[in-house]
Amino acid sequence: MPPWAPFRLQVYCNGHHWLAGRLQQAKVAYRMQDNAFVELGNWAKAQTLSAALAVAPRHEKLPALAQRFCPVVARLTEGYPWSVMQVESSLALVFRSAEALTPIYAESARQAGLAVRIDDLARFWDKRLSPAAQATSDFKPVVEGTRITHRLGAQSIKVYDKGGRVLRIEATSHAITFFRHHRKVEHRAGRTEYKVAPRKKSIYSLTDLDELLAAACRRYLDFIATLEDRSDQRHDLDRRSRPARAERDRSWRGFNCFLTEDLTPRLAVLRGEFTIHGLDGRRLRALLPTQRPGQIARLLKRLRRHGLLRKVAHRYRYYLTSLGRRALMAARKLSEFLIIPALAPAAS
Repeated sequence: MPPWAPFRLQVYCNGHHWLAGRLQQAKVAYRMQDNAFVELGNWAKAQTLSAALAVAPRHEKLPALAQRFCPVVARLTEGYPWSVMQVESSLALVFRSAEALTPIYAESARQAGLAVRIDDLARFWDKRLSPAAQATSDFKPVVEGTRITHRLGAQSIKVYDKGGRVLRIEATSHAITFFRHHRKVEHRAGRTEYKVAPRKKSIYSLTDLDELLAAACRRYLDFIATLEDRSDQRHDLDRRSRPARAERDRSWRGFNCFLTEDLTPRLAVLRGEFTIHGLDGRRLRALLPTQRPGQIARLLKRLRRHGLLRKVAHRYRYYLTSLGRRALMAARKLSEFLIIPALAPAAS
């Protein structure tokens, strides 16, 4: 409420709370955390009600609000020319639990912060890349969790975990003239023509802006959906490093890539000769002469319990699983190309 000229009055509309009121009228059950819907009795009905948010009914209420909070408007013969200062559209994906969302969001946000380039940002907004374009990406903690924001001039796209269960993508425009379309242009001299021009700041541009910003959210979602999801691999690595429980509650300890006693037997299993014919205890003992037969048997059992080996039915023959091959190859690369060179004494 401005007490000084030119008496600019700002009005905000929260679409989520507006939708909550329409859901109550339609008797659709819902549950919210802050301004995020985490449960809905009818998702399709809620989407239909959300799409029904129109500009004209909002415009009809604005003169009365202006008269109430800024009475000086009565002295302005033409009233307020209502325009758009900022507009935001969001796309929310609701997960059944925080446990389902957390690993997916953590990995997607981490990769998006590194993978999104300036030409990708232009594509999200369906724009050609301008040589003068300025773009940034930042990743920071917020009250809800963490948030990554990509900015292209006065436009931004951000993604964050809302309430632990909602993955929300928001597209925001602080300058709607960024968008251009074919419209009638009136020149100061009175001449008019139809051409491609920046979008007007009128509140009636909100109808088209809603679809433009929603499309930017969908393009960003399509982009992060193409990123490689390594959350399962991170879970596998953690699980293989911890003890595995088996029958009779026996515990089989995990594998430590930094221990020679763990790494040497695992690399022996990786030998190419076992790829076709598989391996057995006798062949493994020949490669590990310091290991007693009982130790070899326990090693094979331990590898199986951690999902790194699979046994051929009715035979004492084993093959590496897909996970086992990837894990052992990673251990070999880590040891030979990173750890050993890094620990080698520097040449004098």
